[in-house]
Amino acid sequence: MKRAGLIVLACFALGGGATTIAWAQSGQPRSPPAPSWTEVRQRSVSRLLYEPRSSGRRIAPDTYPREALDLTVSGEVVVVCRFARRKLEVCRADQEVPEGMGFGRVAVQQVEAQWKTIPRRVSGTVTGDEIRFSYSVAAPIAGPAAVTEAPWAQVPSGEALRMAWPKALANTRRGSAALRCRVEADGSLSNCRVAGEVPWQSDLGRAALTLAPAYRVDMGAAGGDLVGSDIIVSIRLTNPADPTAHLR
Repeated sequence: MKRAGLIVLACFALGGGATTIAWAQSGQPRSPPAPSWTEVRQRSVSRLLYEPRSSGRRIAPDTYPREALDLTVSGEVVVVCRFARRKLEVCRADQEVPEGMGFGRVAVQQVEAQWKTIPRRVSGTVTGDEIRFSYSVAAPIAGPAAVTEAPWAQVPSGEALRMAWPKALANTRRGSAALRCRVEADGSLSNCRVAGEVPWQSDLGRAALTLAPAYRVDMGAAGGDLVGSDIIVSIRLTNPADPTAHLR
C-alpha cells in the first residue's frame, strides 16, 4: 500500500540563549518538543497532541517512515544543521517526538534533499555555524490524537529492559520502539499495539509489548484527565552484550 504524507517545515524560532536568525517572516519563539521517554520522575502531563496537518509540503508517497507502523501518528523533530553560504549541510536529528518511529531519519533526509539552500520562510536558532529548527512530519491518515507524555508511577526496571532485548539481534547495539496504548482508570495500559520500531523489522516492537504491563500512569498527578486517552510510549532498548551499555 502506498503511503501519502505531508512534511511541514515549521516557521518558528526555537527558544534558547543563542542569537535567532530569520529569513522573511518569523514566528513566535517556542521550546523544542519535550523528550518522549517515560521516566518515573516526570510530574507533569504534556498536552502535545499529534494530529494530521492540513497544509504543508506534499512529498513522495513512500516518504512517511517505514519504521512507523501506525499511519495516524505525526512527528515533530528538532533538526540541527551546519550552514555555510546559505546552504544546509551535515544535518542531524537532535530530538524527535515520538521516538521509535523513524521521524528523525525522514526529517534529516528531507531537509538535506529539499533545502540545499536555506528557504526564505524558515527561521531558527543559530549558534556558531549551526542552525536549529523544528520540522514536522504529518501523518498520511487522519486518526484520533494521542499524548506522548505522562507522569509515571511505575516503569520497567533496568533488568526488565535488558531481558527484553531480542536474542536474534546479537549484532545490533541499540534500538527503540513505540507503543500505542489506552490509559485505564487505575493507570495501567491496555490495548497496546506496536506503533513503530527502529531499526525497521527488528522485532523490537514485539519486545516492547512485553514491557507494557510494567507501566503505570500516576493518575493522582494526571488528575484523571488521561483516562481513556491514547498514549504513545517510546522505549529505548540496548543490547546487554554491548560493553558500553552500562554507560547510557
